[in-house]
Amino acid sequence: MSISDNKRVVTLASVMGLAFVGITYFGFTKNQEYEETQAKLTEISERFQDYENQEITPTKQNVDNLSAAYKEVKAVGDDMQREFGKYASFCTGQPQISAQEFQKQLLADIAAVRTMAADNKATLARPAEDLGMTTLKTATPTKDQVPFLAFQHQAVKRVVEDILSSGPASVEKVFCEELPEQASLDNKKPAEYFPLRFQVAFEAKRGTLPQVINKVMADKEFFLTITGLAVESRETPPPVSPYVAPATAVEVQGDDIAGGGNEADAPAAAPAARTIAVQLTGKDTETTRVHMTFQVLYFNNIKKK
Repeated sequence: MSISDNKRVVTLASVMGLAFVGITYFGFTKNQEYEETQAKLTEISERFQDYENQEITPTKQNVDNLSAAYKEVKAVGDDMQREFGKYASFCTGQPQISAQEFQKQLLADIAAVRTMAADNKATLARPAEDLGMTTLKTATPTKDQVPFLAFQHQAVKRVVEDILSSGPASVEKVFCEELPEQASLDNKKPAEYFPLRFQVAFEAKRGTLPQVINKVMADKEFFLTITGLAVESRETPPPVSPYVAPATAVEVQGDDIAGGGNEADAPAAAPAARTIAVQLTGKDTETTRVHMTFQVLYFNNIKKK
């Protein structure tokens, strides 16, 4: 392989890896942020193109350096691609169902989640009990919407189950955002993947939150990203303890020194008393209301089109 070929492979592999990192780090949130992300990735890509266009002396050392860089970047890229491919395979492997079958599945899942909540001594408030798809219980979606709605619904169900299985909680609200423009079977050039968004609000002990986050981020089927997180204590903080001045040093009386006593023999000053801070808020047992916004990547199965 020539030096030019080596540089080109290193460049492409690096850009592929950066694009993957861009998805996970920058994330897809609002359209403006998405455009900013794309601009950042383009700038990184152009820098690698500059590197590719550089004239490098074809010495053995340069060849060895490029080969080593290629192998390292390719190994990282291959690992990322394999990991990314698992999510894509799960998404594109979903069965194609009709609108009526989707509605039937939705009703069955709603009932199953209610049962799970009862088994875990948790509650589902009315704005959450239909998993953000209240209207679809009665209104039949169009055929083109079904693949996207079904996948969004399954991701929402997974997150709610993660919350319920992490400890006693009260799921207060579930909201599914409208499908994006890319969610259309009529697209002539469909996006390889794009985000579907939803929100979940729940009340639980503060110590439950790390468990929920870990379960969401460790999911091996849905490419879920937490795009927003707000935590508010539902408890009134206890009053601050009254101020107590630190103890003062023992004072030496002047008469004791004047009476012939040596100043060196005077009693040592007692150290000032230290006040240890006491945690009043932020305890694991504290009840909090948590509002989380999510996105799940939908991968188009272009071959089926």
